[in-house]
Amino acid sequence: MVYVVGTLCLAFFFFTLLMVASQLLYKSRMNTKYSIRNMFPFELNYKVYFKDNLYTHIFLGLFTMSAIGFFATFDLTYSDGYLIYTMISGIVCALCILLIFYVPLTNLRFHIILDSVLFTLIFSNIASTLIAAWRLNQFNSTWASWTSIIVSIVIGAATFALIMNPRLNLNFKPIEVVKENGEKEYVRPKGIVLAFSEWILIIIYLIEMINIFILTFGL
Repeated sequence: MVYVVGTLCLAFFFFTLLMVASQLLYKSRMNTKYSIRNMFPFELNYKVYFKDNLYTHIFLGLFTMSAIGFFATFDLTYSDGYLIYTMISGIVCALCILLIFYVPLTNLRFHIILDSVLFTLIFSNIASTLIAAWRLNQFNSTWASWTSIIVSIVIGAATFALIMNPRLNLNFKPIEVVKENGEKEYVRPKGIVLAFSEWILIIIYLIEMINIFILTFGL
């Protein structure tokens, strides 16, 4: 249990540092505030020297290692096939999240493949956790198993809603704005569904880690 608590706390700690440091560096570099509503994760690293964005790379790497450590240790027995799948998919998701911070839209095919894999694995990870919690509940009904079931259903529905969102497309075209002097200016849309969805998926992944942590109390 000590490994689970430690890796979970480290994952959230490094993710918080990642968000704070990367957004501060982005603002100082671009003179504009970073927004998860219309900016992709990779834009925090796009076209910037490694040394100029060092803290982002460090905290992202530490977060990834902590997440992998969490999924590798949350149940050291792994006597249930669903828990084994939860471990494997959770580790692969961590690697996918790492990659979407580096793969730009100039490599659109690879970026979309990463998104598709991340969507699929997070949803299936939640489903496997739900099944594991339900099976556990059949043998020993506890607050942990019931809480995990409820959380799995809620975040599973949220992930499914993201996947089925009719506005989820590849339309990233700038919006034409006419200034008072008649000049035309092209600006980024206020909301880019795919970019926002990637951030929501990362948040759901973090919630799923908490959900699995809750489940471990009943294992």
